[in-house]
Amino acid sequence: MIIGFVFLCLNSVIGVLISNYLSFNWISADLVILFNTLLIFEVSNSNRNDGFKVGLSLIYAFLTFVLIGLSILSPCRFRDNYYLILIVFLAFLEISLWLITRNIKAINSKN
Repeated sequence: MIIGFVFLCLNSVIGVLISNYLSFNWISADLVILFNTLLIFEVSNSNRNDGFKVGLSLIYAFLTFVLIGLSILSPCRFRDNYYLILIVFLAFLEISLWLITRNIKAINSKN
């Protein structure tokens, strides 16, 4: 969790110092870092099996870097922004994985 907030602060400082780093990209990268930091924190403090914790943490860490790259490369508009569509899709995938692994015991206990 601390590493996520360090990256969040680092990205914010870079956003303030570099004039070519547009505020749209800076804020979207900050949101990605914050969202994935909270997801990793929740997974690590949950009562999931250790295999799910390790697997989801690795997947979320990898997707964090992918999403940051997409946030930085994204054009500064909402309309016809395919990078933003991919960011939303990957965030939906992360939430789906989180929900599935959260409810996996309930699914298995019904059988």
